Amino acid sequence: MNRFILLFSLFLILLSACKKQPATSFDGQRGETHMEWAPLDFNYLVIKSKVSFKSKGNTTNLTANIRIKKDSIIWLSITPGMGIEVVRAIITTDSVKVINRLDNKYDAYSISYIKETLGLELNYTTLQNLLVGDVLLPFGQTDKVVTTDETWQVKQLHSGLDVVTLISRIQKKVTRSEAKNADQKHLLTTYKDFILTDSVLFHQEQSLMVKDGTDTSFIEASHQKIEFPKKSVAFPFNVPKRFEK
Repeated sequence: MNRFILLFSLFLILLSACKKQPATSFDGQRGETHMEWAPLDFNYLVIKSKVSFKSKGNTTNLTANIRIKKDSIIWLSITPGMGIEVVRAIITTDSVKVINRLDNKYDAYSISYIKETLGLELNYTTLQNLLVGDVLLPFGQTDKVVTTDETWQVKQLHSGLDVVTLISRIQKKVTRSEAKNADQKHLLTTYKDFILTDSVLFHQEQSLMVKDGTDTSFIEASHQKIEFPKKSVAFPFNVPKRFEK
């Protein structure tokens, strides 16, 4: 499968918003620093985003439709220009499957293919955490929390991934997450323009940068529609018989 298709699909999946509950408490580093932070609470998310993708001097503008079932499924449909779908992808806890209508191909991989392709220790859970504006990694005893007047800075180092997350003390939302590994592969995502809708505060704009050596790619996403359905939603994924497997 074309590496661009996978990267683009994964980037778009990451660029979404999520609501949160009123803040609960977390004690960083065994109570040395007290941090109130709101864990995620949702069952289904449906979102439509206008996305600008920039890589190697080229810019592509597309629409992404995304559906999520928490801790289970991330579904994506990419549509450029005239409204004809070019890519449909589905990520589960153990697999990545992509229908590439540009090349009439279908590809299926283990979830480890994300790590192999991006060069970062990412799996379904870390992707979902990036997606919803969560702290990237599970909290551990070696994590450090640095408190300033405006933010909590969470520093984590697990499985070779060095992550620094900024959480606003006022909004109690993640505003920036940065991850690097020993090979200096670098991922940076920011969340902004938080608005209150139906008593829920969430971001409308998100940016993502992925750097691998001298190659740097950027995505800017503006979320046009965000819904949290009470009932289950469909995740259609039918592979045409004519597509290569």
